[in-house]
Amino acid sequence: MFPPVHLNEKKLRSKLQEKTILITGASFGIGEKLTYLLADMKIHLILVARTEEKLLTMKREIEKKVAKVSVFQADLRNSEEIKELLKR
Repeated sequence: MFPPVHLNEKKLRSKLQEKTILITGASFGIGEKLTYLLADMKIHLILVARTEEKLLTMKREIEKKVAKVSVFQADLRNSEEIKELLKR
């Protein structure tokens, strides 16, 4: 029903190199998988999620690879926390 998807990593690397990428919901599910997929690229990842402890664990793991990582604990359902993220 769903055909396999081929990810062209070489093209992805060339398009994302030196970019900053904000990933919301970074500590679980698709956000987490995407974070680890991008960890070996020369980029700056900004990880946002409600679970600070998990974000810090991910940061330590990813810093052993190539990407630079910043984390921001926030519940994006809260408008004040969104404002704080945007200020940063």
